[in-house]
Amino acid sequence: MLGVKIQGSTLRIVSWWRTYRLETDQGTELLVRHYSGYLNRWADGDVMGRHVKVLGMEIGGRDRFFPATAMTESAAASVVPEIARKLDLRVEFVP
Repeated sequence: MLGVKIQGSTLRIVSWWRTYRLETDQGTELLVRHYSGYLNRWADGDVMGRHVKVLGMEIGGRDRFFPATAMTESAAASVVPEIARKLDLRVEFVP
């Protein structure tokens, strides 16, 4: 993960190619799910997919996930609740 920063009511996610800015007051919950992307050929059931997590947010009834936030399962367990607390959002771990 290259960077996640909270600036007031904005969650900024910085990747190699793109920076996302999300208005957190529009979000209803913070989401965590298994990584599925280029590095594991979009597979959910492989070892990487099971042990690497990505961060997402439900905004306006739509789930958005950000592969740039890929992290280990243990990092997700410690970092994500802290982000959710600062944003005053609940966390849902998506299977």
